[in-house]
Amino acid sequence: MNEINQILLPILTQFLFITGLVMLLFSLVIGMLMLVRPSAIIGLNKQASTMFSLRRSTKVLETPRYIDHAFYNHHQILGTIVTLTSAYVLYYFSLVFDADIITGSMAHDGYDDVFSVLLNAIQITMLITGVVSLVIGVIVFIRPSRLKTFETWSNHWVSTRRATRSLAEDKDQINQMAYRNPKLVGIIFVCLSIYAAIGLFMIYIN
Repeated sequence: MNEINQILLPILTQFLFITGLVMLLFSLVIGMLMLVRPSAIIGLNKQASTMFSLRRSTKVLETPRYIDHAFYNHHQILGTIVTLTSAYVLYYFSLVFDADIITGSMAHDGYDDVFSVLLNAIQITMLITGVVSLVIGVIVFIRPSRLKTFETWSNHWVSTRRATRSLAEDKDQINQMAYRNPKLVGIIFVCLSIYAAIGLFMIYIN
């Protein structure tokens, strides 16, 4: 693990430094253009500021699709699949799964307790899930109508359009401020880019 860290850490550091330097160089160019030729940046920004309709993008999610008839017509097949799958999950995590053996076979550096707690939590979660799924599978196989109450309670339609309404609103205050004061914004971009580039270089060489 230490050898891998010694190899990957310099590569990651070099990548982050180059990426940050390129971003700062791009920011510096933007700032210079805002000082020298603000109309070019303003025109480019207006072309890039295209509003996309979330309503059109999420239309497929807003269309209801009902599978109740298929579910009730084939409830015995679905109940058998759910029951057998749940029974296997219970069998595996109660008789086969051994957290201590798995913890001992994993490569680690003094994290035995952490792995043990995590694996035990996974085992308990899967056992509970298996029991619940087994009960549901049996109900689906014998009398799926018993689930209608739960189905009615849980079958609520969620509008993605309402949830994403704030993302579809046009917020143009920053752009308008930049359009009114292009040179001031350019000076801020240039100063911050130079300052950040110097700080990034000092961190890298140290």
